[in-house]
Amino acid sequence: MKQCYDAVVVGAGPAGSAVARDVASRGFSVLLLEEHSVIGQPLHCSGLVTPRTLTLANVGEQVVQNELRRAVIQSPLGEQLPIGGDRVYALAVDRVRLDQAMAGQAQESGAELILDARFLELEQANGLVRTWVERHGRRTRVMTKLLIGADGAQSRVAKQLGVHRSHRTVIGLAAEVRAKEAVRDQVTVLLDKDVAPGWFAWVIPLGDGRLRVGTGTANGLKPVDSFRRLRARLPQYFNGDPMLAMAGGRIPLWSPMRLYSDNVLLVGDAARQVKPTTGGGVYMGLVGAKHAASVAVEALQREDFSAAFLSRYQKAFMADAGDELKRGSDLRRLFAALSNAHLERLLARLRSERLAGLINNHGDIDFPSRLLYELLRAAPSLAAFVRAPLRFPRAWLRRRARQEEA
Repeated sequence: MKQCYDAVVVGAGPAGSAVARDVASRGFSVLLLEEHSVIGQPLHCSGLVTPRTLTLANVGEQVVQNELRRAVIQSPLGEQLPIGGDRVYALAVDRVRLDQAMAGQAQESGAELILDARFLELEQANGLVRTWVERHGRRTRVMTKLLIGADGAQSRVAKQLGVHRSHRTVIGLAAEVRAKEAVRDQVTVLLDKDVAPGWFAWVIPLGDGRLRVGTGTANGLKPVDSFRRLRARLPQYFNGDPMLAMAGGRIPLWSPMRLYSDNVLLVGDAARQVKPTTGGGVYMGLVGAKHAASVAVEALQREDFSAAFLSRYQKAFMADAGDELKRGSDLRRLFAALSNAHLERLLARLRSERLAGLINNHGDIDFPSRLLYELLRAAPSLAAFVRAPLRFPRAWLRRRARQEEA
């Protein structure tokens, strides 16, 4: 580890490694810091992504565990809404291998990767950033022109900037179990406010005799209690066998925050670039990384690291993904307001052949607001589910209609 770099990236998850890769590939010196001894561990992700995510990551099939063509949405009373079947909607991926592949890309592009390196604090002075790092019990100072925080939901870089406030957060807990009564290419999603209050539970087949089963909670219920209720609710996936692995963590749902300061950018979970509807952070984090790297390269070329110039990053990211994130936040508030009785009636309505066909055609976990627009346009009576528990913002529906016309 040298004493000075053009850019220092804190966190070697997909977003951090993507930024490090893209900046280093332009010939700048980049240091990539990872606080753990093994890239990708401990695991904090369900590992469900869309094919476009791997395209954006520039990672191939070596990380894919299973292709998923179908899903079943299960109601609180056990009724099911089957969807999909004609194409690959999502992929179950090995997140450890994905993270390691992307960190390897960063190294191949010229970035220096240091493991067991914990970011402590930053000091801004004379147009540079003093970055204090702890490694093997020793504090080291590294100077950089640009510091990029990609250090997760509890980002120390964001806290140092004073932008890490209390936001909406889901706490998830998942286990890997031996597959029982599962369809190889079918995800199961359980909507039950008693099991997963404010969120949902999931069963993802990994295609090798294992399932990833998890749940989340957003109302203060302890994750272990939510998981215990899930086991009682879906006992067919457990049957008393010991669980193969457990993983959990905080999911920082998107909400507006400042992603830049003088000499500093935030990306990925540290920037809350996480879909409010599903909690997926890999795709949105990579979108953020693309824009962060572009602005970082331009800043290094111009030698301009002012907040005024770096604000271009947030503007570019929001122009690309902001509309979907805002609409996803609306959907998240709507879902949180629905009771189990509302969910039961809504899923019964969606089981009609016409609406199920729309779901199959327009369903996309990266862009869920598009599906809602199509459903409301085809069946205006669904607005009753929108207005009953929560006044839904009609303005974005009109805006969506204008976008479709354009």
